[in-house]
Amino acid sequence: MSGVGTKLVFEDDRVIVWHLDLESGQHGALHTHTLNYVVRVVSGSTLEVFGPDNELLYIVELEAGAAVAFTVDGERIVSDRPGYPAVPATHSVKNVGTETFAKSSSNSRYRGVRFPVPDQSRSDEKQA
Repeated sequence: MSGVGTKLVFEDDRVIVWHLDLESGQHGALHTHTLNYVVRVVSGSTLEVFGPDNELLYIVELEAGAAVAFTVDGERIVSDRPGYPAVPATHSVKNVGTETFAKSSSNSRYRGVRFPVPDQSRSDEKQA
C-alpha cells in the first residue's frame, strides 16, 4: 500500500490510518489499494485521476469535510458516492486545484468490512 499517503498515522492488526498532503500541481505516487477504506477530506481541491499506465481517467472535485467510502472490487475501487466513477485499484492523482489537498484515510484489514459514512447533513454538535 505504499504511496497511499504521505504519513502513516496509525497501524494495528485491524486498521491502517494514512494522511496525505498534495500541494497544488503535485502528482502523487502510483499506488495500489488492496483494502476497503474511507477517506475524510481535510482540505479539498480538484484532482486528476490517472490509471496504471499514466492515462488521464477522470477529474474529480473533493470538498473539505467530505467523507467517501471505497470498496475494492477486483482490479478497481468503487465509491459509495452516487455518480462517482469506479477507478482502477492501481492509480495516481494530481492536484490541479489552487489549494493543497489533504485527506486522512482509514483502511480496514478485514476484507468484508464496509465503513459507515457519516450523515453529512448533520452538524458536529448533533453527532456529539
